[in-house]
Amino acid sequence: MRIQRTLKPMVASVVCLGLLGALVGSVGAQAANPKLLASVILSGSNNAKYPNSATAGSTVYLGGSADDTSRLWVKQDVATTIGEPTILGPANDQARGERFANTAVAAAPDGSVWTAWIDQFSGVYARQRLTNGTLGPVRTIRADRDLNAFVDIGVLSDGTILVVYDDPSLNGAARFVYSVSRDNGASWSDIQTLSDNEAFEVAAIATGPNGSAAVAHYDYNGTGIYAAIWNGSGFVVERVAAGSKGENFLANPTAAIDSNGVVYVAWRSVSGRVQYAERKGPNNYGVATLANVVDPTGTVGIAVDAVGNLHVGWVSRDSGNRDAYYMFKPRGGDWKGPFFTPGQGTYLANAYLSTNLTDQSYAHMTFERFEGSGMDTRYLLFASPSDGISPNAAPVIEGDLPTSKEPTVTVDFKNVSGSPRDIRWKWNAPPTDANSDSATTGQGFVAYEADNSMEIPIPAALQTANCTPLTLFVQTRSATGQLDTTVEADAITFDNAVQASVGISPKTGRLSTWQQGAFGGADGHTRDHSFELAIGDRGDCSGLNTVAATSSTGAPIFNEQYLGKQIVKAVTFPLTAALGLQPATTVTVADKLGSSASFEVKPVFDPRHPNEAVQDNAGAPLLNAGGTLTVAGDNLQLLRTLTISATVLDRVYSETAGKPYWGVWVAAIRGDVPLTEAALNSDESTLQWSPIAVPNAGSGSFSVPYALTTSTGSSGLTGAEGSYYVYVKFLDGAGNASTGTLVSGKVTLAPGYTPIKSYVPVINR
Repeated sequence: MRIQRTLKPMVASVVCLGLLGALVGSVGAQAANPKLLASVILSGSNNAKYPNSATAGSTVYLGGSADDTSRLWVKQDVATTIGEPTILGPANDQARGERFANTAVAAAPDGSVWTAWIDQFSGVYARQRLTNGTLGPVRTIRADRDLNAFVDIGVLSDGTILVVYDDPSLNGAARFVYSVSRDNGASWSDIQTLSDNEAFEVAAIATGPNGSAAVAHYDYNGTGIYAAIWNGSGFVVERVAAGSKGENFLANPTAAIDSNGVVYVAWRSVSGRVQYAERKGPNNYGVATLANVVDPTGTVGIAVDAVGNLHVGWVSRDSGNRDAYYMFKPRGGDWKGPFFTPGQGTYLANAYLSTNLTDQSYAHMTFERFEGSGMDTRYLLFASPSDGISPNAAPVIEGDLPTSKEPTVTVDFKNVSGSPRDIRWKWNAPPTDANSDSATTGQGFVAYEADNSMEIPIPAALQTANCTPLTLFVQTRSATGQLDTTVEADAITFDNAVQASVGISPKTGRLSTWQQGAFGGADGHTRDHSFELAIGDRGDCSGLNTVAATSSTGAPIFNEQYLGKQIVKAVTFPLTAALGLQPATTVTVADKLGSSASFEVKPVFDPRHPNEAVQDNAGAPLLNAGGTLTVAGDNLQLLRTLTISATVLDRVYSETAGKPYWGVWVAAIRGDVPLTEAALNSDESTLQWSPIAVPNAGSGSFSVPYALTTSTGSSGLTGAEGSYYVYVKFLDGAGNASTGTLVSGKVTLAPGYTPIKSYVPVINR
């Protein structure tokens, strides 16, 4: 590797810059000029060569290799202080007996940042800093020793990562080479040559839209300034400006690409010129001299922001010391400057620029500062007013509440910049010239109300469904017709109705005894003088707030806050209540937006009459004679099929449900002789019965599955063999069972039977 040489002009010329004054505190007539907001020495930046930076949004990332480690500093654009660096990895730079190294930084399209550096003892490396601040793994680009120390990195708009560095011994001389990663740094291409020109110092990468990239570099032999243009698979080298050894030695370029894909390159001439060029087309560059200066030193930095404002910075000795200078060119305007920033150090070199655009156009300049026998990094922050700042206003719907029931919402705006004059919007899609919800003419734009909230209606077609997630997309436009480069959005859920369930809590349980009655039956049917209201939230996106119930006479029953996912409330009716359908109980449920809904609940009162002989089939199903029950299945199977045919009458259930019974009650017990009807209906009976719903009740014969040990409390795994009888009663909606019972013939379960098994997934931990 070669140590940087100071290239002096053959004839020194002292040129007055026409200094426009120190930048700090510019007021009055200077208000439109750039201002210097901060000058900071980076902590822990000892001996960092070619410090550089990149921006992602309003965050600035500064890179440098100091004390044999690669380091990254992070700050916000307007911050005037910078914290301690993050250590990325070893960056030993003395393998070739020299102490020069750099860490390159580049922003990626997803907002993350990539860094690259060289460790002369081991190779070339890259590392990603994710948007949440965590660091990804160190990626090895090339494992090799004794490489030169200078590297640059760029991330294309399609995510391709380029790393360029100086190979000291390629084809008999130093050459700039590069590697490519198309899988987010997981793998890298073989080493490829960037240019046949003999390399010198640092090649600088710039990236732009549509996968564009350019690498600015110069030739050790003084033949000129070059830009290697990326074509998607490799680089095509173009000469930007011709040079020669001596006074016309051109050196230390950097590059920038604007949002239209135009490439800019800036450099210095040792004869005392700071120059830049705009690419007009392939091998076609318009070259201009920005300033005639005294002894320019090291890199000339150039950067362009999102709307095309240009920034250039360099170091020269016009004041007698080596000081930093800065120029700014607003989009479509003339260059402003040079601006002089005195007192930054005894000896400065190698300016580098990056820029970002928020409320102003910010330039971030880094350069090497030599003070005494040491070197560190100086950072300068410039702010330039920009009429070309993209108009921007981010919507905030209903004060950022998550839900609304109003057909028109109140929208405020935050992060307003760039003086928006007009605005257009569309729900659930970005607005376009041909399709917006704000207006049908003028590309959909209406006047932006800068000082007031805006009332924006929700289209009727989007108000039809409850809990509908909606996103409002807005786009602003300036007085000059410039569009917001980012369509902003905010979301809200439209909820103008209550999502709740109200019903009579069903009977729970699987087995029950004759004395208890069945735990099973139709919803809304009860054999008691009370029933349980079940009130639940069915996903109300605003949340339920209150529940209230009133009787058929309008008398309040309860009124309280809704505090859970479901509440159950007991409601009684008079002891004198007639059999059958009862007067309605009205339940009103309100959500936290104030929407309410009323539900009518009409229970069916169907008690079992104490005198079976006089109840006229009102309290329990009546099983007529002549029914049949058969049990089918192999003697080695617990699970059998019951086929049932019977005529059943139940007056109340028939009137309310339109069918004679709700289901069957089934039991089985071992024995050689079937139980009598009296024994089955005895209060002392401990037989356990299982309710089974019959959806097609009354349509003739039907079949249901049944396991012989269901009513015994046994698992049936062992010891269940023997003779069984199966018993079937009929149930109405309130769980009342018929006194009559169907009895099967003897059913045999043989030794060696197959128990019923359930298979569940194995969960390893």
